[in-house]
Amino acid sequence: MRESPITTQDIVDAGNAILAAGRAVNGYSLRNAIGSGRADRLIRIWAEHVQLNGTTATGVMNIPARAQALISTYVKRQEASVNLLLQELAVVLSETARSEALEEIESLKASVEQQRNALLDADLLIDRLEQANQDLENQLVLEQENAAQVRASLELLEDQARKDSSALADLNSRVHEVQEDASSLRELLEDEKTKLSRAENEVLRLEERIAGLVEKSKQQDSALLDARRDAQASREREATVNGQMLQLQRDRDVDVELITKLRLEVGTAAARVSQSEAEANAYKGQLAQLNDRVGGLLSAIGPGAAHE
Repeated sequence: MRESPITTQDIVDAGNAILAAGRAVNGYSLRNAIGSGRADRLIRIWAEHVQLNGTTATGVMNIPARAQALISTYVKRQEASVNLLLQELAVVLSETARSEALEEIESLKASVEQQRNALLDADLLIDRLEQANQDLENQLVLEQENAAQVRASLELLEDQARKDSSALADLNSRVHEVQEDASSLRELLEDEKTKLSRAENEVLRLEERIAGLVEKSKQQDSALLDARRDAQASREREATVNGQMLQLQRDRDVDVELITKLRLEVGTAAARVSQSEAEANAYKGQLAQLNDRVGGLLSAIGPGAAHE
């Protein structure tokens, strides 16, 4: 008999992958993951691996022994029938009928493949049923938790109702006190209404005074506008006068400059006159000296001439 190409490690890897995906490990799921092999052999090798290594086979679906026996018997019968038919066809058929035999073999192979696919579909259906069962279990756990929460909420509501009953009595007493306070507030409200009426009358008088003040303010605004216009005209006249004064100032500066120049020239002329007077006085002194000399000479000459 030819040795199976599927190793124990292949089966172990396929089983671990199925467990990691959260699915149940059985012969059909192993064969579906590997792609070939007998389901009973695959699950047997996986079970031996689990027992030897102490691995927890979480999610493994244990098919009843009777069902496994029936499935194995059915598969063996089909394989035996196919092998027998193939042997008979190999002996009986001649070379001329080889093509027809091959077609028949292909048909048988297709039939076997269909049966294998049917087994795979059954395996998928089992997986779906297991998943649905797991979902139902999870839903049951959630419902139980919700029921516990509802019971706790009911207990809290009962405690709250007991507290509310005592709080209601306190509230009634407070309502009575509030009603008494309300009557006092009504009296105060009447007093406030009287004061408000007086205040409204006072407001009316103040509004009349404000209206008079507003009218007076309008008159003052009109007078202020006229004053502003007069001030604007005054500023314009002042600007004109300032321009004229500026021109006069400029003319005055020119006159001052001319006067300064004239004063310098007069000073220079006065200095020249003083110098001329000094020179004239010097000339006069020299002339007086000459006259004195001439007179002396004449005096000296006069007696001699008379003596002659």
